[in-house]
Amino acid sequence: MQEILFYQIPISHFCEKVHWALDFKRLPYQRVSVNPFTRKELALISESKQVPIIRHGEQVVCESSAIVSYLDEICPEPPLVPEKEPERRECLEIERIADQEIGPAVRASPTTP
Repeated sequence: MQEILFYQIPISHFCEKVHWALDFKRLPYQRVSVNPFTRKELALISESKQVPIIRHGEQVVCESSAIVSYLDEICPEPPLVPEKEPERRECLEIERIADQEIGPAVRASPTTP
């Protein structure tokens, strides 16, 4: 399988999700650290300035959930998202909670009294 280029920034739960997915599937990949301020490394491959992005040959996939789906397409075993209900629905709900609630809460600055 052709190596995947994984464009990331250091502190991003979305990037960590993709990192864990790639490792779980044991896919060959190379990390490309993106300057979080300029993100100039992304200009040549995508209109999106958001990470994570993977490039696999000519295929460019943006957004962590779309990347997880793509990885399951190109490498079905082991699956990241179960195919059967209700496990599939439960898995996607956990992903939604992590993406929309837990991740942003972890990034939030602590408030000082």
